[in-house]
Amino acid sequence: EEAYDAVLEEDDITAADTAARQLKLFVIPSNVNAEIHLKADNAIYSNICAEDVNARIRVSERTAQVVDLKARTDFGALGVNAFYSTKTKKNIQAGFDVNLGNITADKLIALVPSVDTLVPVLSSFKGNLNCNIAATTALDTLYNPKLSTMEGAFKITGSELSLNQEGTFKTIAKILMFRDRKKGRIDSLYISGTVRNNQVRLYPFLLSLDRYSLALGGWQNFNGRFDYKVSLLRSPILIRFGVNLYGSDFSHLK
Repeated sequence: EEAYDAVLEEDDITAADTAARQLKLFVIPSNVNAEIHLKADNAIYSNICAEDVNARIRVSERTAQVVDLKARTDFGALGVNAFYSTKTKKNIQAGFDVNLGNITADKLIALVPSVDTLVPVLSSFKGNLNCNIAATTALDTLYNPKLSTMEGAFKITGSELSLNQEGTFKTIAKILMFRDRKKGRIDSLYISGTVRNNQVRLYPFLLSLDRYSLALGGWQNFNGRFDYKVSLLRSPILIRFGVNLYGSDFSHLK
């Protein structure tokens, strides 16, 4: 009865709430306390096939936690900590800390779609990456993240990568007239940053690409507006110089 009252009062029902009920919005009852140990040799979740799955699940105070989930998947090695909290019908929150090894950017985005919003530069790279991405956010009744409440941090590393045909760095490669614009081979990559106030902040990092060695950092809003600073440390031009790239999106770059 308490769980039913916590979902939505009849007087509060809107079109969105009706759709949420169709999605079976799950509210954790306050009187449920549990700890579950999960172990499986093989498991299938959606389109993910996993082996050697181990995890602990704790339920208490209207919150469910997934602790130390580890598995080998067809996407790569996976480690996850996550929570889902339903303190009240207007206070639904979730968070995750995902570690993935040897995974391509497109598979990571397919696995965790919100990552594409969290780290928009991720889709610029082709090749296997190691990723550590953590975020918390409030949810609406359709389980959509409320972007204004999202906070997070990320770290991405990789080696023997190349530039994707689309994306942030492909645009930069065209502007700087890289010699090899098709492959854009990258020997090593280390990117980190934070997410807060509808904005992704990219900490300055070193990128060796084609005839160039450059340092790049800046910020990009969820609405597409961006401001990146590129410092050329090595290039066909003998002098070092910097370039500011900004605009409302990459189709309107200045």
